[in-house]
Formats: sequence, structure tokens, C-alpha cells
Amino acid sequence: MGTLRRGAYGTDVTMSDNETIVRDFIAAWSRLNGDEIAGYFAADGVYHNMPTAPCRPVDLPCCGVFQLEGGKIKLWRDYFDLGTYTRALGA
Repeated sequence: MGTLRRGAYGTDVTMSDNETIVRDFIAAWSRLNGDEIAGYFAADGVYHNMPTAPCRPVDLPCCGVFQLEGGKIKLWRDYFDLGTYTRALGA
């Protein structure tokens, strides 16, 4: 069992529960169901990504960092090498 944390609304959530939630969230993207994906977010949840235009497919290693509260995603940040991304834009 993972480390016990106090979640929102006084609920206890283990770190392994949080890992399972994030893994399930990532897997949900393959089903392309917006309602399912949105259901993983807290009402005031935030996705923070670089403000750039979409580009053609690119092999872009990425690190996602999630903050969960009460079994819901409170904050999601992605980190990646901007140089690799801008080269894919053809800049």
C-alpha cells in the first residue's frame, strides 16, 4: 500500500491510488471519450501546456506531472524540450 494522504473532503487517498488514477486517465485518451476524460478532473482542474500552435506528428519525449485531490486531477502540467517541438513546426 502506498503512502496515505488526506484528500479533499476529508477522504484518504494512497499514493498508489493516485498512480492508478493517472494511469487510467492516460489510458482513457485512447478511447477519445471527452466525457470520460473530463470526469477525471476536479471542477476547478487545470491543464497547463505551452501556448503554441498544433504541429505535424513529432517524436516528443514528455514528462507529465499531476497533482490530485480527492481522487480527481487538480493540476496537470506537461514538460518537454521546446527546441524539439519548434523544429517539428518547421521554424
